[in-house]
Amino acid sequence: MGKAGLPLWALSAALGLGIFLSFEISFPLQVVCIFAAISGLLLGLCWGFPKSVHPYGFLITAVVSFIGLGLLAGSLELPENQPAHFRHVQPLPDSSIPEMRISLSLEERRRPTPFSRPWIAKVYAANGQPASGLMLLQFPETSPDSLWLPGDKIFLKGIPNGFTPPKNPGDFDYGNYMRTQGIWYQVNIEERHYKQSPAKTDPLYKLSLWRRDLHHRLTNSGLNSRAAGLFSALLLGVRNELDPELRQEYQRSGTAHLLAISGLHVGLVLLLVRVFLKLLLGRFRFKGKRQFLYLTSLSALWIYTALAGFGASVVRASIMLSLWLVAEQHYRRGQSLHFLGLAAMVMLAVINPHWVLQPGFQLSFGAVWGILAFFPAVNGWLAAFVNRIASLGIPPPINTFLKKVGNLSAISVSAQLGVVPVALFHFHQFPWHFLAGSLVLVPFLGVMLTLGFSLLIASSFGPVPEGLIWLAETLVQGQNSLVSKLAAQEAFISTGIRWDSGHLLLSYLLLVGLALALRKPTTRTVRKTRINNKALQVALLATSALCLYDLQQEIRIGRGRELWIPQRTASSGLWIRNGKTLEPHAENQDNWGNTTTNYASALGLQIQETKSLQTAYRFGGKRLLRISGKEEAQAGLSGLTAIPGAPKTPLILLLSHSPKKIDSALLAALAPEMVIADGSNYYSALDRWETLCEKLKIPFHATARKGAFCIDLNTVASRRSASD
Repeated sequence: MGKAGLPLWALSAALGLGIFLSFEISFPLQVVCIFAAISGLLLGLCWGFPKSVHPYGFLITAVVSFIGLGLLAGSLELPENQPAHFRHVQPLPDSSIPEMRISLSLEERRRPTPFSRPWIAKVYAANGQPASGLMLLQFPETSPDSLWLPGDKIFLKGIPNGFTPPKNPGDFDYGNYMRTQGIWYQVNIEERHYKQSPAKTDPLYKLSLWRRDLHHRLTNSGLNSRAAGLFSALLLGVRNELDPELRQEYQRSGTAHLLAISGLHVGLVLLLVRVFLKLLLGRFRFKGKRQFLYLTSLSALWIYTALAGFGASVVRASIMLSLWLVAEQHYRRGQSLHFLGLAAMVMLAVINPHWVLQPGFQLSFGAVWGILAFFPAVNGWLAAFVNRIASLGIPPPINTFLKKVGNLSAISVSAQLGVVPVALFHFHQFPWHFLAGSLVLVPFLGVMLTLGFSLLIASSFGPVPEGLIWLAETLVQGQNSLVSKLAAQEAFISTGIRWDSGHLLLSYLLLVGLALALRKPTTRTVRKTRINNKALQVALLATSALCLYDLQQEIRIGRGRELWIPQRTASSGLWIRNGKTLEPHAENQDNWGNTTTNYASALGLQIQETKSLQTAYRFGGKRLLRISGKEEAQAGLSGLTAIPGAPKTPLILLLSHSPKKIDSALLAALAPEMVIADGSNYYSALDRWETLCEKLKIPFHATARKGAFCIDLNTVASRRSASD
């Protein structure tokens, strides 16, 4: 394998691996620089003297070198390795607390909550010193943030804090999600502690004004709220005005990707532009026509990217399609996989290394890779099936329709093959009726985009014609009705699928082996078989490894026995896990939301019927006594009689709803080996109990501060057997 045959997809994978490792393992920057320099030097020597290096040795050196490059790119994005980051700014000399005076530029408005109005902002000064970095700003719910625009300047006083880790197993790690966006700190801003000022000369502000004007045209065009919200999401990427119930239906039906502007939307826009140009200029012949079509298509692509606000998913899609246009312009469309790798390298090494950690990036590249890898084989199988049906003597129009359906089905199935492992890893569910939605809604999306652009153009010249409004609302209603019917088919939605990083790695190894096995030969020599046997062996080995790994995880989870005291504000409860079953105990299960479901989904557990919370429990060689402020009459020593076992059996004390009779005398009499306070207690009571336990040298755990508490029942049982 010489230099010309160097696979860019392998190098981009190595680059992504290096970036991932830099975020998962904190390497010293000096070590990373030395490793990257040595590996880069070795690659340069191999490049300069190719005849003295074995082809596979050159490939291995290149892969190691790009891993080093990824480590360097990712490490340089960490706040501790950025001298200008605001975390390194010296505090004010007259300040006794770590409060900072920060100047920022608003970049993106996040979905509002009942308690705050979050914005992502870019720091440009802190405590009067130049600074950099991104920050999440939590404005109070009374702030007029709906009138603000990206590019506005914010001046505030606050204390940057890290993100709180999840309090319960299986909960969404919001802090880790924000770190994948390059955001490590947030500020909870109090009223009157900030000042907002529009930046009229900022290009981002001018772009935001243009987008807001277009958004107002859509909302004031006469469309109903649902239609205006859907077109705003499809054209401008504004999803805040979507009906929450409608958003949930799109998610359950497996068509939520239609609401977020991504490669599908950008690709359809490019297709519409090219079709329009060919219809307009098809009969004309002039010098430079090919270059004119290329430049016009490229310009329209990036104008739509600006229209969508330069969102991360839109920029990624535009870069990929721009490189595809370049490949087409130079008659090199046959190397699509190499250009996909090149696009990934440009995005990660030049633009934003954080993207490799984001689900959107993984899903986008997974879908495109799946289409490039599996579409020829899947489309060939479906075409052969359609040809067999055509041989039965069906009319030509029906045969043409079946071929179109087969082609769309091949694209949808191929894309799903590329994203299934990532989707299961992040969302733990899979809609099996995705094909039905894709066959109808994806072609329909092109019609919706065309109609949306027509509405924008018509609103620029005056009132929108009533016929156009009627057509738009009718089509939106039809699309939403179809999505609602798909979402109602719960039998076709698999939820609670256990899929961890081991499953993810082995499943992609399986898919890569299968893709190589089905790949068409690239040389003129004709192979005796259509299947690459070595690649097929890799796929079969990966399948076996995946099955064995899943079996091992099933056995490990099946042997687990745990008792959890989960965290839920103003609620009291516990979970008892016995192998693959989870038995919740709670005062009111309605107060727990998705907390129990999230934990069960992470391990693939079966949730049993919720039981009422008891005063006392016994497990193995331990006892658990629960004292609740709602039952003060039972909060004395008499509660011990409800716990079977000898009086000297180790006791764990669980406190709920801030009981008032917890004092030194009671704790000394009970002599618990540990005191646990769940999320139903007041913070003032937690402080008092923590002080008492510290004096009596009793371990204290407050779930509101430290998260859920777990007791391994297998360990308790084994200790009891040993003592017996």
